[in-house]
Amino acid sequence: MQNQIVFISHTSSDKAFVRKLDASLAGSGIRTFLDERDIKAGDSIPTKIYKAMETATHVIYVISENSKKSKWVEEELSVAKMREKSQCGLKIIPALIERAALPIAVAHIKYADFINWMEPHNFYNGLR
Repeated sequence: MQNQIVFISHTSSDKAFVRKLDASLAGSGIRTFLDERDIKAGDSIPTKIYKAMETATHVIYVISENSKKSKWVEEELSVAKMREKSQCGLKIIPALIERAALPIAVAHIKYADFINWMEPHNFYNGLR
């Protein structure tokens, strides 16, 4: 995945999982956009997010009950779906981190199963 940039769409309550995912991807040489690292004090949050999504080749959509309620995550998924439909080469990768119904917008996409991700075996199986 060299020359590829992964945008990790998530809600703040899933930050522990996201940090672990980000570190694992970075350790494999994959560039990521992570809000807490890449948005600096004084930056416009929406501007930084939209710019990152414009250049992303992949969006990992972290799915939990909390993320399904998040308006920000919903907006990010909408932008990703529009880019995917416009043939920009963007790929959406759902990542299910707890037992939750898949949102209809991604129900047709095979998801990465990270349920019980705190157990190393389950995390690395999902990462594969």
